[in-house]
Amino acid sequence: MTAVCALALGAALSSTGPAWAAEWKNTYWRDATDGDAGGVSGSAARYWSGNDSIRAYIGFLAKGEHFTVYNDTSVRATYWATANGWPVLGGDIDPGDYGTANLDIDEGETISIKICVKDRGCATLDTLKA
Repeated sequence: MTAVCALALGAALSSTGPAWAAEWKNTYWRDATDGDAGGVSGSAARYWSGNDSIRAYIGFLAKGEHFTVYNDTSVRATYWATANGWPVLGGDIDPGDYGTANLDIDEGETISIKICVKDRGCATLDTLKA
């Protein structure tokens, strides 16, 4: 290897880092066959692609109108849920915290869920049904 080639390779590795860099991403899940006729369950999460266990998550199970939220990031996250556009759940969740809620939501209402990680973006899913 020539000195110029070695120098160029060393500069490329040190200045740009690896070809793949971790970043914050979204992941979603939907299930229309969850045991609640007409209901659609789902979840939205914001996660770190370098370690997908670092995530903030909100989920909705149509059968029983059950919500779950957790935050496995290092910063506070904020979550919301609406039914037909009206707020039914929301707040902040600190790192390491977990919570659940069972709500009385009329069948057939459109459910929207959203979770935001401070300074790292949001994940939203608005195609769920109670």
